[in-house]
Amino acid sequence: MPFLDWVNKAQAQHATADVPYHLLQFQSAHGDPAAENLLIQGENLRALKALLPFYRGQVKCIYADPPFNTEQAFADYDDKLEHSQWLTMIFPLLEMQRDLLSPDGTLFIHIDDNELGYLIPIADEVMHRKNRVGIVTFKQGAATGHKAINPGMVNTTNFILAYAKDKSRWKPNRLFTGRERDKRYGSFLVNPDNHYSEWRLTTLSAAFSAAKGKKITELKKRTWPPGS
Repeated sequence: MPFLDWVNKAQAQHATADVPYHLLQFQSAHGDPAAENLLIQGENLRALKALLPFYRGQVKCIYADPPFNTEQAFADYDDKLEHSQWLTMIFPLLEMQRDLLSPDGTLFIHIDDNELGYLIPIADEVMHRKNRVGIVTFKQGAATGHKAINPGMVNTTNFILAYAKDKSRWKPNRLFTGRERDKRYGSFLVNPDNHYSEWRLTTLSAAFSAAKGKKITELKKRTWPPGS
């Protein structure tokens, strides 16, 4: 399988083993004392490494929101890294997230276009290309305000990479949404071989009636046995 190589990749591949284990310190819960939810504050690699002994192979869903590497410096972290530095940071995170996932678990990675092209091949390597479920594009902004006067290209989208831990065991919940009948599919083209300017449309019931040589009212009657 093709893979991405970069400076310090060997260091990134050993980073998971090099991170020391830290004990989780649990404080009194807020709200429902019986709830099993956890809010963990800490550096990414160390926090994930601390979770592995307790939750390895048990997490059903991970939504990862790594730094986008937007070339900006924020108060909490530096989002202006050289590409190889960014990759060296992301690779061990992906490995630990993979190890936390249950066999039927799902990993979602939120990213923009700055590092999308680099993230896909290393995520394919860690999670395996065959387990990539898809890449979702969603609109997160509009070309308005200061973007409207931008002399260059304007980006209004973000991306979510979706991976299964094991696609053969991955069974997503199906979501159905109601919608009205699409009237565009209620017509029949009578003369498709003619020039489009001469096309004539009729209803599906009228076309079926003409094909059968019977009146619509006759076709609507239930007959038994079939074909009688």
